[in-house]
Amino acid sequence: MLSYLKHHKTLSRFMQDKKGNFALVWALGLTATMISVGAGIDMSSSARVSATAQSAADQVALASSVFYSHHERFPENSEEGFVDGKLYRGDDIGFVFPSSVDNRRVRLKASYDEEKGEVHVLVSGQVRTSFMGMFSRKYKTLPFSAESTAKFKETKIKNPASIVLVLDNSGSMLWDDKPADCEWAWNRYRWNWEQDCRSPNGAESRIDGLKDSVEDFMDLLDGYVNDQGASGDRVLRTGLIPYNNTIIGAREVDMKWGILSNGDINSMKAGGGTNSSPPISRAWDWLKDEDDIHEAETGEDNPLKYMIFMTDGQNNGQPYWFQRDGTHYWRGIDCSGSRGNGRGNGRGNSNKNCQYTFRDSSTRPNIEDHHSWEEGEYVSVSDHYSKNTCEAMKAQGVRVFTIGFALEPGTYLTNYPPSWGQDEATISEETTDAAYSLLADCASSADDFVAAEDVDELDDAFSIIGESIVEDVIRLSQ
Repeated sequence: MLSYLKHHKTLSRFMQDKKGNFALVWALGLTATMISVGAGIDMSSSARVSATAQSAADQVALASSVFYSHHERFPENSEEGFVDGKLYRGDDIGFVFPSSVDNRRVRLKASYDEEKGEVHVLVSGQVRTSFMGMFSRKYKTLPFSAESTAKFKETKIKNPASIVLVLDNSGSMLWDDKPADCEWAWNRYRWNWEQDCRSPNGAESRIDGLKDSVEDFMDLLDGYVNDQGASGDRVLRTGLIPYNNTIIGAREVDMKWGILSNGDINSMKAGGGTNSSPPISRAWDWLKDEDDIHEAETGEDNPLKYMIFMTDGQNNGQPYWFQRDGTHYWRGIDCSGSRGNGRGNGRGNSNKNCQYTFRDSSTRPNIEDHHSWEEGEYVSVSDHYSKNTCEAMKAQGVRVFTIGFALEPGTYLTNYPPSWGQDEATISEETTDAAYSLLADCASSADDFVAAEDVDELDDAFSIIGESIVEDVIRLSQ
C-alpha cells in the first residue's frame, strides 16, 4: 500500500509539473507521428506491389489472348501457356515482386470463357508491412490483388515494328549494381583510417543483369509475334549496337527479322570508356532503311520504329559550350568589371575587362552591361551530338526510350581484374545529373525515360518498355 501511495504521489507531481505535461504531450505526439509516417511508407510499398501485380495480370491476359489467336485453342499445359483454372504461384509465373512480398504466396489464375471469347486473370497475395505490424498483429500484412481481361478472338498484330537496342558496354558495366556498404577502419600497418567496402546483399554485376533483362525482354516480344522465320508475314525486326568509347563491331547484330538470340545477347562484355554518339548515329542510319524493308515484306511502308538507349554513366570528354534552343540556360558577355588589359571584346569596350557570365532563365536575360546572350549548354561533344541525333529521330517518328542504370551517387565495388588495380569507384552527383540530362533530352517524353537504380529495376524498365511497345504493335480489345 505504501509503495502504491508513493508511486501515486510521484505520478501526481509529474502530472502537475508543466515540464512533465510537456514531456507527456511530446511523447504522445511523437508516437502518433511515427505511426502516421510508418503507415504512409507501408501504404506506398503496398501501392508499388499492386502496380507490379497489375502489370503481371495485364501481361498474362495479353499473352493468353495472343496464344488463342495463333492456335485457335486454349493452352493445354504450362509449357504452352496458362492453363484454364490452374492456380499458379509467383515463382511459377516469373514475375519478381519487391522483397516485402513472399513470391511463393502470390497466386495467379487464368479463367477462359469461350462463350464470351475472353480470358480473365486474377493476381493476389500479401505484402509484409514494416511499421504497421509493430502496433497490431492485424496489420503485419496487407492484401493486394489485380485483375485483367482480354478478348482473345479480337487480338491480332496491328502494326509491324523495328527495334534497335543501343546498350552501354563500358568498363563500369562490370561494377556492382548497388552502392557498397562502407565503413572507416583503422589500418595499423599504414597508421591511418581507410574505407573498408563490401558488396551489399543481392548485388550483381551490371553486365550480367543487363543480359538477363534483355533476354526477358526478347522473350516477351517473342510471345506476341511468334515465329518470324517464314517470309511474307513477318512483322518484327530487331538489332543490337553495344558500345563503349566506340561501337563494338564484333558484338553488333545487324537488323534482322525476329528477336535477338541469347547468343547475340550473351556476347556482350564490359570494358573501355563511354561515347554514345556513334552508336546512336548508327541506330538512326539503320532505322532510315526500315521503311523499304518492311514494304517489300508486307506492303507496309511505315513501320513503328523504336530505339532503346541504356547507359550507366556519363560520356567521356571535357565539356564545351554549344548553342542549343530550349535549355533555359544562357551565356552572355559581362563588361561591368574594372578597366582591363585593353584586349577588348570587339564591341568598343577596349577599356573593360569582359568575361562570360551565365544565367538560368526561361527568357533572354536583360542585364545592364551584359550583351550577346545565347541559349545553350555546357556538355561533352558526345552529349551534344547524341542529343542532336535523338532530336532528328524523334522528328521523323522514332519513339526513343532511355534507361539510366545504376547511377545512384555513391561508392561501388568495380569487380575489375587485379591487374586493373582499382577495387572501388565513385559516382558523383554531377555524373548522375549529366547522365540523366542526356537521357531525359533524348527520350521521346518524360515517361519514356526510366531511372533504374539496380538490376531489379532494370528488369522492370525493360518490362515497362516492352508492354508499351506491345500496346502499339498488338490490337487488344478488353
